[in-house]
Amino acid sequence: MFARTALLSLSAPLLLVGVGAALFARQDKKADRPAAQDSKPSAEGSGMPAMPEPTKEHAFLTKRVGTFDCVLHVGGQASKGVETVRAIGGFWVVADFECNFNGRPFKGHNIMGYDQEKKVYTSHWVDAWNPIMSVSVGNLEGKNLVMEGDEFNPAGEKVRMMHITEIIDDDNSIHWMYEKSKGKEDPMLMKIEYKRRK
Repeated sequence: MFARTALLSLSAPLLLVGVGAALFARQDKKADRPAAQDSKPSAEGSGMPAMPEPTKEHAFLTKRVGTFDCVLHVGGQASKGVETVRAIGGFWVVADFECNFNGRPFKGHNIMGYDQEKKVYTSHWVDAWNPIMSVSVGNLEGKNLVMEGDEFNPAGEKVRMMHITEIIDDDNSIHWMYEKSKGKEDPMLMKIEYKRRK
């Protein structure tokens, strides 16, 4: 409890300093811009710039909020699991995935968003079996979200991995993961079927 309280007491002043610096930088930049480009004041009339609004790309992600029953297929084996997806504001979704695979419990955690500056979807994945975070980026290709990133395969080799989420409808999707160089012939290809729990 003490450590938690100490952490909060240390982080609160840093947060205030960071917010103050950000506001100062915004005001400084605002002074350099022509008046016509200034952001509209917020509804509270504080003179602060209005908060950004989620885009259609963010809406694509938040449509996935809910609980999904999953079937994971890899290496000729199938396991049942559950993924729970929640939104952080209108910009981010956080997914928690759990299953029992080959008799071992597995948990994973994913944060997804859309980078408006780079115009790409971003994914940051961590799980209980891997000490290294996996980061992938990509975009929609038709109804499919196609992402890729450098990751480590089961042999410990750094490889380019593909993550393709095939959107069937708002309640059903299929996620494919495989090494880019091997394509869907990858013997360790992973397929997860998602069905929204009603």
